[in-house]
Amino acid sequence: MLTIDTSMDESDFLIQELNPFQEWHTHATENKLDHALSLAEKICQQLGVPVRVLSRSDHVVALLKPKRNDDLVRKNYNN
Repeated sequence: MLTIDTSMDESDFLIQELNPFQEWHTHATENKLDHALSLAEKICQQLGVPVRVLSRSDHVVALLKPKRNDDLVRKNYNN
């Protein structure tokens, strides 16, 4: 079940992937959370690396990790 922190401001969201140097790299931005999550899933599947979605205030909204069998593992952070 997917739960999302809706208490945060729905301004811009950053989509970041974990690069080979273990550094977070901003890949894209989205104005809507549902678009950001959809794009993050797509990037995670295509690149096969962890991807996270952040709010502009650096609040981690979701963390997606690829599995070996191409399924995604999604963690959502609620405060």
